[in-house]
Amino acid sequence: MIAYLKRNLHVLHLVFFKPKTFVKTYAHISRLDSLKLLAQQLPFVFLIPVLIIALVGGLFEYLGLKFNWHHTLIASVEGMTVSLVLGVLLGVVFGMVRGVGLGVATSVVGGGIGGVIGSWIIGIPFVLLLGVASVIQEDVDFPGRFIVVTVGAFWSFLIITTVGNLYDVTVGMAVGITYTFVYFRLFYLIIYPILYRRFVNHPIWAHFKKLPFFYDEVIFFRFPLLKRLLKVFVQADRSAGMKAINFIIQERPLQLSQARRALFEIAMHDLCDMQEFRQIAATPQVIGFLQGVPKKVLPKQFESGEPFLWEISQLVAQYLAFTTIYSRKKQLEIIAQKVKDFQLATAYLRGYAGRELVKVAYAWGELATAEEAALQRQIETEPILNPFVVGNPLRRKDKEVFQGREDVARMLEGEIMRDKSMSPLLLYGKRRIGKTSTLLNLRKLLGPKIIPVYLDGQDAGLTQSDAGFLYQTLAKILRAAPREWATADSLILPNRQEFEAHAFELSSKLLKQLRERLQADNARVLLCLDEYERLDRAYEQGRITEDLLDQLRHYIQHETRLAFLFAGAHRMTERRAIRWSDYLINVKTIKLGFLDQTSAEKLITAPIPDWPLKYEPGVVEQILQITHRQPYLLQAVASDLVDYLNIQQRTRATMADLEEAIQRVLVTAELYFQNTWEEDLTEPERALILAYLRANGNIDPVANKEVLHGLVQNDIFEVMDGRHVFVIDLFKRWILKNLPV
Repeated sequence: MIAYLKRNLHVLHLVFFKPKTFVKTYAHISRLDSLKLLAQQLPFVFLIPVLIIALVGGLFEYLGLKFNWHHTLIASVEGMTVSLVLGVLLGVVFGMVRGVGLGVATSVVGGGIGGVIGSWIIGIPFVLLLGVASVIQEDVDFPGRFIVVTVGAFWSFLIITTVGNLYDVTVGMAVGITYTFVYFRLFYLIIYPILYRRFVNHPIWAHFKKLPFFYDEVIFFRFPLLKRLLKVFVQADRSAGMKAINFIIQERPLQLSQARRALFEIAMHDLCDMQEFRQIAATPQVIGFLQGVPKKVLPKQFESGEPFLWEISQLVAQYLAFTTIYSRKKQLEIIAQKVKDFQLATAYLRGYAGRELVKVAYAWGELATAEEAALQRQIETEPILNPFVVGNPLRRKDKEVFQGREDVARMLEGEIMRDKSMSPLLLYGKRRIGKTSTLLNLRKLLGPKIIPVYLDGQDAGLTQSDAGFLYQTLAKILRAAPREWATADSLILPNRQEFEAHAFELSSKLLKQLRERLQADNARVLLCLDEYERLDRAYEQGRITEDLLDQLRHYIQHETRLAFLFAGAHRMTERRAIRWSDYLINVKTIKLGFLDQTSAEKLITAPIPDWPLKYEPGVVEQILQITHRQPYLLQAVASDLVDYLNIQQRTRATMADLEEAIQRVLVTAELYFQNTWEEDLTEPERALILAYLRANGNIDPVANKEVLHGLVQNDIFEVMDGRHVFVIDLFKRWILKNLPV
């Protein structure tokens, strides 16, 4: 008996408070089982109203009030009968399970709680059909809730009018108020303040489960202070609070608006609450829970601000990844501008979502401003980043400190892109003049139709044999070619062993296929052989033969899409082991000299963006004068000047600082000066230089004409105002300091 009572009371509880759960629970039962379930509820359907009527009637009698037992009982029976009949009829139309639920629900609501006058129950099945049934089938959005509330109010008015006409206005008002009280679940407002206060004082999941909107699936009014309640829950226990919000969003759509607002305000509060600039980078993790929320749940205004949130967080992440202070400064400028755009985009957004986004935009703006101030203080106190490269060639990654050589690029383009056959080219220049750096940066200087391929004559693998030279050359060509060429089956280099057995044949075959591809793209390959003089040594040692030299001559004459650029410190007319003039007919020489004035000045004053070093008047001009814009010496003087100023913890260079840097360069660049003295000059040239310095420049130009001509050719001397003077004053200082003048 107890089990029977518990089971049936549970069914009634589901029907009244949780119709969605009721339908899910009994959706699988058959029509016969549905009738059995209905039959099991009949005693309760009739018994509960009788008990309620007895209690209410007894209370009225006890208070001395008149109670119409006759009208009450008849109305109750009529109401229960009509509701049951309509429930079964609805079951036939919409499904027996749902019909039973509506029938039992309307009986209990109409006969049990309405009790006193039952004639108004006739309207409730229609209300539940519009309200409860819609909740069972799908979530109720704002228009759905409006319809439910409107229909409920309409039936309340209709009941008052109908009952008032049948009996009297007082009874009609009582019935209408009772109906409204039950239909809208207004009785929860009696206990809600107590439950709310208890939960706010102790926000735990156990207390949340006792709130009406947790266990009642059909409440048609918004609970007051629900948003605040949810935010308090999240502050006390984030995991449980977010679980509660998700529960309401998914299971209680009638309370969706407040849950949505709470969720959004929590997310925006987390972003506003960031104390450090670096925390912005973690935005995807901080508000990642919003990404799993359906778009319809989030406010529309969020669509205007969301792109800025993700983009700014990515920019800050990139900012944190930079290792140099000046790269960070540049990135911070981009971030500051993007934050301003964010502020402008959200300034005119309406509603609570707009206000929250504006708060985030200005909070992030304050963080960016504070970071800019901190970075500026760091720039003023930290050592200057030394970007100058001394000794090693400048590669593509050093593009900021590679300046000039546009004139060389124009000459190369003019020769290479000619329609007629091309002559081989020689890039000639003294040591440390920047030949290798120029070759390594040709991709930056030349147009997209020229593919430069760098070959290092000092690479032992390149000069170990004829086959090795051809194999390495072809491999580097294919490596430098556009990526889409890699998909061409014909442009595949055979394995090394197979290639060496037929090196000349396979290389010619592959170059023919390469020529066809270059013609299709109207492109050319520029083979850049650096330190070409190293081939002389390989030739002398028998590692390469005349067969390779003949083959190179053949390619130069017949491969119209292949250009050859040799680079070295010697002209090909100089006596070498290889008679280059026999193999490289009509070679054109391009002399690589000192940097032009503009490029040299830019290298010193702006080697990288936001260069912090400042120069007193005359310092830059003095650097250019003593180095004569020689690339290696420019880098050396500038590098030692930065190092010295870092020791002094200053960012402004004076003439005295430059003089100190010059004295350092005379030591740090000693190998360069010594090689120039011993390797680039002949004995008569060295003797004449010493005599020139001892005589303070007073030498007989006629008697020393031949030697002076050689010194001018080697860029040691130049003629100014009819007198021979040193081209590079720094070289003169080294001689005076280190040699017996």
